[in-house]
Amino acid sequence: MTRVDTVIKLTQSYLDKHDGIVPIVGYDAPAGIDRDGHSFLGPLFYPTEWGMPFLAAYAVTKDPKWRDLAVTQFDHCRHMAKDGLLRTPQILDGDRTQKYIALDYQARHIYNFYTAYRVLGRDGADFSEYFRHAVLCAEQTCREIPVQNP
Repeated sequence: MTRVDTVIKLTQSYLDKHDGIVPIVGYDAPAGIDRDGHSFLGPLFYPTEWGMPFLAAYAVTKDPKWRDLAVTQFDHCRHMAKDGLLRTPQILDGDRTQKYIALDYQARHIYNFYTAYRVLGRDGADFSEYFRHAVLCAEQTCREIPVQNP
């Protein structure tokens, strides 16, 4: 089995395992869209991570189905970051009103957007908004998250 076959098999098995539900992860936002375009809600973190398998599948197959699924996820995630910062709820006693900036969530958001920009833009498509989003998020992270020197 080639690497391409493995990526296709793993990605398709994910869709089959989840009844064809494509995860679009967010808080206070749709967490998934089924094959008929119906959304459902759910609170999950690391939202760009859900687009990475589709991005990998597209990178090796060039099948537009995988590109479209990755773009759907990344477009949703881009709108989750307000002013370049991905604020996520700190759930204490069921209260989800307090939002925080977690460095790990923010870092993955940045480099996954940069990766999406590089992979999706290889074929001449303009995904420069993903690059600009990654840069904005990186700049805002540097401004908003204090760094302590040891």
